Amino acid sequence: MRSIAGDATSWAQTRKLDVNARDSCKRTALHWATEFGHEEAVRQLLDTEQVDVYSQDRAGDTPRDLAEFVRAGTLALLKVGTSLRKNALDPR
Repeated sequence: MRSIAGDATSWAQTRKLDVNARDSCKRTALHWATEFGHEEAVRQLLDTEQVDVYSQDRAGDTPRDLAEFVRAGTLALLKVGTSLRKNALDPR
């Protein structure tokens, strides 16, 4: 049985949805997934290799910033995901 996050990600990929789309707070799906500790959703988003791990919301927080306040597992996933983005520059 597949997870809901996996199903949602597969659905988004087959429809070519923008994984970096922002809401009115300038947050992406990765921001929300990390804030609420949804590790499987974070993993699925990182697996797309299209998600912007350095995107900042209206408050200037990146998904990694939000993950620091949640579970260690989510933060660890984001650290791995950001280290895999060798061509991206960390603004810090």
